Amino acid sequence: MKEVTTITKINPSYQHSEELALCLKLFKRAFRESQLHILSDETDIRGFIMDRIRDLPEYILLVKEPAVLVAENTLKELRWVMDNHPHIDCVIPLEVMHYSEEPAAEYYTMRGFQRFTAHHIKRERRIVPYDGREPFMFMIRKNVYMSGHLSGDVFASPKQLDPERVCISMNTFIHPFVNYYEESREEMLEMLPEDINSVIDIGCARGKFGELLKRRKGYRVIGVEKNPIEAEKAKNRLDGVITGDFLEVSIIEKFDCATCLDTLEHVPDTEKFLKKIGEILRPGGYLLLSIPNIGHWSVVEDLLAGRWDYTPAGTLCITHFRFFTKRSIEEFLKETGFEILRIRPIRSELKRDILSVLDLLKGRLEIDEESLSTLCYHILSRKTGRQDET
Repeated sequence: MKEVTTITKINPSYQHSEELALCLKLFKRAFRESQLHILSDETDIRGFIMDRIRDLPEYILLVKEPAVLVAENTLKELRWVMDNHPHIDCVIPLEVMHYSEEPAAEYYTMRGFQRFTAHHIKRERRIVPYDGREPFMFMIRKNVYMSGHLSGDVFASPKQLDPERVCISMNTFIHPFVNYYEESREEMLEMLPEDINSVIDIGCARGKFGELLKRRKGYRVIGVEKNPIEAEKAKNRLDGVITGDFLEVSIIEKFDCATCLDTLEHVPDTEKFLKKIGEILRPGGYLLLSIPNIGHWSVVEDLLAGRWDYTPAGTLCITHFRFFTKRSIEEFLKETGFEILRIRPIRSELKRDILSVLDLLKGRLEIDEESLSTLCYHILSRKTGRQDET
């Protein structure tokens, strides 16, 4: 019998079958050496464990949801900690967002994550005391649950234990995907002009950005959200929410501004989508976009290595239908009746080895260093009323 059982639950927000399928594929690959239990969101994990407690292996690995990248050695390293530290009842892998050592954890693709973790795995294993964080994943001894001393949410288990019996493994790395439905996108506020009163936020998720617009700017905000679970959560934050595909729903009201923050790349028909936005904007209305840049060095470097790995979120998200560069989005906007007022590139520094290669190639190849160093573009445009009818 395998020595570890791994238990996770499906997040009901993942409505796209391809996104969920990829999460599960990567998850099963990472934990193929353990017993796997992938439960529905309604399942009581504690009840599930207690019903099977005597038949479970010695170690239980609990994971909040399968949307996570996991370093290749993670399961092995967590088991090693438990095997070699009998006073430890619970061990937590290092979430890269908490990594504070040098060099910084700078990666943007699956290959980048794999290279980073492979480079930072040390032969000398190190554990540090538990700092009270709420972990995305942890391994715990089953006898902790058999003792009956823990209650409530199983993911609160580390906080209920004696801190001296909990540790963090510094030789393991995981990358949970941030729940983008929760993002407020405060960085987009200063891109908005002053002469607007009403906004339609297309792809509003849970309405956090629209709620911020209402609180900071006093705008009337209507959201459009395809995911019915997230749309329901947005209704308490916005002036109204339209549930459904933007291209299929009926929208009568005219707005001063439309916002599409990391939404356009999920649309199969970019031209049709932008033209409909033009139809629901008042004359001179604004469109605010956030668009990932497929020309970023991380993607180019992966292609040179023969890699293109889809992920559950990010630039190479499995649910992206379209991939844009600055030039291509400029052309789409112009052809669909918008003039660009401002473009703000969000940069990441080019790595030293990439700069060295670029120096060798200058004069031989056409190279756009701005594109290579740009993760995404924030774009403010305005409706001109001139749409290409062809």
